[in-house]
Amino acid sequence: MEYIVKCTWDPEAEVWWSECNDLPIGLESDTLDGLIKEIMIAAPDVAELNNLPQPKTLLFITEARKEVLV
Repeated sequence: MEYIVKCTWDPEAEVWWSECNDLPIGLESDTLDGLIKEIMIAAPDVAELNNLPQPKTLLFITEARKEVLV
């Protein structure tokens, strides 16, 4: 099963956070690499606890925004 995980940078909180429509895995971390590592560790357990298929692939989509006044 492939799960698509969206990783978004929150500039106000200065953290990366995740969301996934098919796998309830909302985590956050100071770095994108840290977040991806946490998700890779947690995903199999979250799938099992929610009676979902085990992840075969995790596809990460990242989004970062920055507002600049000119």
